[in-house]
Amino acid sequence: MSGTAMPATLPVQFSECVVFLSDEFEAYRPQLGGVIMFNARLDQALLDRALRLLLVAEPILAYAFDPDLKRPMWRRVEHLDQIPLLYVRDSSAPDADAAAFVATRMDPTAGLGIAAMLLRGTEGDTLAVRVSHVTMDGGGLKEALYLLANIYQRLHEDPGWAPEPNTGALRHATTDAGLLEKLRLLSESKFEILPESDWHGPDISETGPARYVRATVEPDVLKRAAALGRPVGATVNDILVAAYYRTLFRVLGPAPGSRTPLMMTVDLRKHLPQGTRVALANLSSTWTIRVPPVDSEDFDATLARVVEATREWKETDAGRANAVADAIGNRLIGRRALGLFRKQFEKVATAGDGEARGTLQLITNIGLIDEERLDFADNLIADAWLLGPIVPRGVGLVASTYRDRMSLSHGTEFSDSDVAVVMEVVEGTAAEIESWVQASRVSVA
Repeated sequence: MSGTAMPATLPVQFSECVVFLSDEFEAYRPQLGGVIMFNARLDQALLDRALRLLLVAEPILAYAFDPDLKRPMWRRVEHLDQIPLLYVRDSSAPDADAAAFVATRMDPTAGLGIAAMLLRGTEGDTLAVRVSHVTMDGGGLKEALYLLANIYQRLHEDPGWAPEPNTGALRHATTDAGLLEKLRLLSESKFEILPESDWHGPDISETGPARYVRATVEPDVLKRAAALGRPVGATVNDILVAAYYRTLFRVLGPAPGSRTPLMMTVDLRKHLPQGTRVALANLSSTWTIRVPPVDSEDFDATLARVVEATREWKETDAGRANAVADAIGNRLIGRRALGLFRKQFEKVATAGDGEARGTLQLITNIGLIDEERLDFADNLIADAWLLGPIVPRGVGLVASTYRDRMSLSHGTEFSDSDVAVVMEVVEGTAAEIESWVQASRVSVA
């Protein structure tokens, strides 16, 4: 193991402060998870060793977020060797048990940024990994899983192997744009903390246990959907957004012409200068589109409007302006963002003439899970998916895709009597895509 001494504290980034506030204002619980189902048994001791070496490879995982200081910072956790990282139990329902583990609350101020559970099944193991969203975003979660797999494989080949710490790596978004280009991008950008909205609901009577609702779009359906979208310039993400919009229109029932913004997350890693060395971090931002409800509209018409709504985003470098703004925010505001944004959120929440402010619906497509990088030595993987934050009151769909199977999930704290609404949103989105494909005659070789 590397003998490199780690500093007692690390600086806090602008984006980390913003994510931390999401829990304080009950927007979402800032934690994420990944689930990997194997057709074989993993080596428990080797996996535990790999997790501990992951803390060496990515030091930020061994730090807790300290918001109580005048200038917040990351504080290194003491006695790491005494803190359990891997929990193990037998399971006859690994899918449900993995989701329950990921849904268990993490405290980013008190412990490590990662924990895992190995579920022993009759035909193979399931690995659930839970991470702090204050530490990393969905793109960072994928990188953490790839790195864990790589470390496991290295240890399988050489039990004495140890990684070098990824110290000094970038933990905030940036671009290689020049000053004039940055000014142009910022002048054309449209940033909103909470856009005006006519969305309302779903209304819930009481909260319940944190849990996940999940549905899948099977490979044959997803491939045919992608083929259907190409002639009209629609990406798979456009198709997903159209299906989600149509489901929300049906379930929440906004009036035709209503203001129905949809906030989408975007990975900013693609805008980093070539060769940039990055750490596990929050390197993403958001973009809002508006597609109002229309009576008696078919899927193709909704999709056409989504394609038009996302065209502006694609034509303005798909988040490049967000990367510039994040870099500037990190340099000018940095960790002071905690206090500044707390005041801004409070101001927005109490603004207006007393009328109830509409809610905001979210969608995060974390994208493809690279099966070549998710390689645990000789242990074949049957399936893998990612889970997003728990959204206590609103609606927030998360998508990920492994081997052409798209997983749709929603973390919720709705009670047993209200969770049917979440199920209708998640399953309805998958059903919209399947129904659209079934109505066509497109085939995929």
